[in-house]
Amino acid sequence: MHPLVLCLRRHWPAILAIAFLGVRASRVGFYEDPAASIFLGLATLGMTMNLTVILVNGGMPARVTADDIAPEEKPHYHPLAPSTRLAFLADWIPFGNYLISPGDILIVIAVLSLFAWRFVFSA
Repeated sequence: MHPLVLCLRRHWPAILAIAFLGVRASRVGFYEDPAASIFLGLATLGMTMNLTVILVNGGMPARVTADDIAPEEKPHYHPLAPSTRLAFLADWIPFGNYLISPGDILIVIAVLSLFAWRFVFSA
């Protein structure tokens, strides 16, 4: 499967949230707010970081062994190896029972901040 399809399958909730906010923003003059542009830029940067590591490695590297990857996830993930490029962008940060990447952190921070800024602090 093409790495771009893998990235889209992994990040569809964030892409959907950003698309929703983009459509909403275009209707209410949201882009006039500099904070909104910063948050949308951070989310885009996070997705770009994840897409970059997926494209250069042919899938998302993760800090796991090959036996830890479920059979249905093998096309999407592979273990970190010495030959892994841009390993610092891979899924290596423990978060509960999951491993997340720096790009995932940026996406979550940006989307939550954007919602809070727009719907809580601007109300």
